[in-house]
Formats: sequence, structure tokens, C-alpha cells
Amino acid sequence: MEYFFTDPKTRAQKLYDLFYFRLSAQRQFCLVTSPKLIGLTIWEPPGSHHQFITGKEMIHGVPLLIKIGYKSLNRILNLSLYMSSLREKLIKEPYWYFDFVAVDPKFRRCQMGKSLIEYYLKLADKDNLPIYLEVQNVNYIGLYERLGFKIVHQSIIPETDIMSFCMIRK
Repeated sequence: MEYFFTDPKTRAQKLYDLFYFRLSAQRQFCLVTSPKLIGLTIWEPPGSHHQFITGKEMIHGVPLLIKIGYKSLNRILNLSLYMSSLREKLIKEPYWYFDFVAVDPKFRRCQMGKSLIEYYLKLADKDNLPIYLEVQNVNYIGLYERLGFKIVHQSIIPETDIMSFCMIRK
């Protein structure tokens, strides 16, 4: 997230604003631990993946642009487009897409993130479908591997020095 929000003094608030936006725009794909957003995960079920911003996302996006700024929003959109193009090459429908998990730093290391992830793993297993995810923090690769994911692609995100890993769980 340092790439999106370079100022450490405003990063926490901007992250909250981004997660709140995602929750508002994609509520049907969210699993939230509590109204205080201690933990949040967003998954897209098979057939719901899209590359382009929907009208609903645009409506919610105007306040987000004001809160986080053009530069941050532009970086987020560029990353999203790059990752979507990779996803199209690496996996074909139907599949579940694990977008992200976020846990309040005060509640990390208490298995909350893993619990949020496991809920959707069970749904995907019932469907007998693969799950696709991208991760840029190497510290999480081990967790995802323990949950059955395998790295299928790695690359440096264009115009950054950020390594990204694409993973699939069959």
C-alpha cells in the first residue's frame, strides 16, 4: 500500500477510505467481521469478474477521488488493469477470485484473516472450482501455500519495483 499512499502520515486514513469504498461498491462480495471493520475480505464469485469500472463504482468513486487524491487513484486503477490482463491469460472461467483481505493491525496474529479466507475456500470447494489471487507481500505467500495455493506467475509490476505473485488453488 506504500506504492498507492506514499505519505505515511495519511496512509491509514486513506486505506480506510479505500476499504470503505470497496465495501460500498462491492457489498455483495464482502465478508466483514463487524460494523467497525476489524476485518474485511472481498471475493468475486464465478462469472462476476469485470475489468471496467461500473456505474455504481463510479458513483462511489467520486468521494474516494476527493479523499485519496488523483495520483493514488490512478496508481490503483493502473495496477488493477495490469492484474486483470494477467488474470485473463492465466486462468479461464469459471473460478473464484480472491481480491483481498484486510485486518486492523491491532487484531493481526489472531487468525482473523485466515478465518475470513477459509470461509470462501469452503464455498469454492463446494463448487469444485479453482481460486485465483495476486499477492505483492512475500510475507503472505507461505500462508497461501499452506491453504493450497501455488504460484503460477511472478513479475515486476510495470513502472514500479514491486514483485507480484499470481497464485491458484485448484
